Amino acid sequence: MKVLSSKILKPNQKAILTSPTISYTQYDAIAIKFIPFEIPENPKNNYIFSSKNAVAAVLKKNTLKKETQLFCVGKKTANTLIQKGFTVTEIAKNAASLAALIIKKHGDKKFTFFCGDLKRDELSHALKEAKISLKEVIVYKTTLMYKKFSENFEALLFFSPSGVASFVKYNNFGNAKIFCIGSTTASEAKKYSHKVYTAKQPTIEDTLQLAKQHLC
Repeated sequence: MKVLSSKILKPNQKAILTSPTISYTQYDAIAIKFIPFEIPENPKNNYIFSSKNAVAAVLKKNTLKKETQLFCVGKKTANTLIQKGFTVTEIAKNAASLAALIIKKHGDKKFTFFCGDLKRDELSHALKEAKISLKEVIVYKTTLMYKKFSENFEALLFFSPSGVASFVKYNNFGNAKIFCIGSTTASEAKKYSHKVYTAKQPTIEDTLQLAKQHLC
């Protein structure tokens, strides 16, 4: 069984979905590049992160204050901050859920959203509709790394909507089962296939466990 991962996996991650019947092809469907940016001076601003890449970009500037309230999409994003000694106020599994939490419990606050240039608009749109003050700061750019594959795969692993968009530029899903890290990635994949499965938690490990349930 041929499996394509749209991200180069670490050995411990790859081990989750290892079987004598499975052969891996791996590549990075996207590339991330940090860009110059300025962090707003307003001390009342609360910070939103929707990816570990955004966290890494901001921490590189070493300007996060411990008292700043932090809001994260995904446990992995939050854990990156927690491991650095920060306290995370709210964690949600996707952007829409985090927006709902903020609207319900923190509607009187001002927010800065650190994100990439290809971010989806669910969170920003929901907060702006609710009249919540939000400033977006783009801290990294995403490049789609196009690659054409001559072989067919029984399973495809995707970890971002951008990864899906990169793959379909020169390839199609065929009859493959598609395993996605979260609902936004799955929404993109469903444009091209009805065989789409979504991990319960938005982590690489959960995505691989899901694939294991269906393939092994």
